[in-house]
Amino acid sequence: MSERLALRLAPFLLCAAVASASSFSVNEMGARAQGMGGAFSSIADDASAIFFNPAGIAFLKKTNFQMEALAINGQFRFVPNPNEIPAGTAVPSKGFSGAIHQPFIPVASMYATRRLSEKWAAGFGIYVPNGLADNWTNFNDSDPFETKFVGRFAGSRAALQQYWFQPTVAYRITPNQSVSVGVAFVHTHLFLEESFLNPYDPSTTSVLGRSLAQDIFPGVEPNQAYAAFLRLLPEGRLRAAATANKYGVSLGYLYKHRASGMNVGLTYRSHVVSHLDGEASFAFAGKGTLVPFLPSDRGLNVVFPNQKIRGTFTTPDNYGVGVSKRGVMGGTLAVDFHLMQFSRFKDLPINFTQLVDPKGRITGTPAEQRLTFDFNNSVMIRSEEHTSELQSRGLI
Repeated sequence: MSERLALRLAPFLLCAAVASASSFSVNEMGARAQGMGGAFSSIADDASAIFFNPAGIAFLKKTNFQMEALAINGQFRFVPNPNEIPAGTAVPSKGFSGAIHQPFIPVASMYATRRLSEKWAAGFGIYVPNGLADNWTNFNDSDPFETKFVGRFAGSRAALQQYWFQPTVAYRITPNQSVSVGVAFVHTHLFLEESFLNPYDPSTTSVLGRSLAQDIFPGVEPNQAYAAFLRLLPEGRLRAAATANKYGVSLGYLYKHRASGMNVGLTYRSHVVSHLDGEASFAFAGKGTLVPFLPSDRGLNVVFPNQKIRGTFTTPDNYGVGVSKRGVMGGTLAVDFHLMQFSRFKDLPINFTQLVDPKGRITGTPAEQRLTFDFNNSVMIRSEEHTSELQSRGLI
């Protein structure tokens, strides 16, 4: 089995970095905030403050309820280098598409807040700070080799969703300052898909594969035996899905000087280390030429058994600083600076659990597959000057 079997598709989780330099983070969790370019952590004057700066709920009056939906349309295309694809491969005229099957991914959020007293406020939010999906699978498993997406052995489909269920309390220290803390229940779901048993890459071998090759081609030099063996096997497909439940923390500080119109906001959302549990399944494109020659008790379903898997997935810390000033050119000038600590996302390990078959012989699934990323931290700067009719008239 390939040493790169399980998670070579994970780079496709990261395609959003091109658009926002924030990888798989989702930062658009409030319609009004996005109307201000996302520079909202020092303003935070509606219920979406639970996401942008939860200290803001201490300044809200009475009870507030807010629901919103974001539609994400992901369009990715890949045109391979003609010199690096197998001869005879059919490449679409516009390259391969990585778009998901549904044209839009709906991402919803919900926030509720209540003022409890002059100093205390409470709130609850459900939002998705991390998520992404793509799908490069342009084929059925049994389709001819030459018609399939050429990058499928590095990964063909991925989906990540992470939901934060966050109760929050905020305390107004002074009339101009508030602090907050939210402890969230975090649910993470990860799906991965890729092909393996690549006939054009005999270097990605396993001890098991070489052993089976020499059983079928006894006396042949091991590398030659394995190269022939691999080309005559059916292509395999791995599909893995796993979930985890953990906890995260969200902190906020907000200073609002009403006389001068100067606001300052500080925010922190913690990283989450999700210890995933799930299932891996294997399928094959037909029987292949050599399958009938495998030992009767060593069929592909025995060599690659469906099984439970475990893994670890880490999302970044998010540090934010926001400054805003009312009365600049008749409006409000706001600037946010965010540091997302993606350096925590160093690798993505998956542990397989069925390493031997019922007779104690090794299977084709290794103890662990680990894909190394070593990400750098990401910086995002957002700014906006917002002018409303009411502000221009001096009414607010």
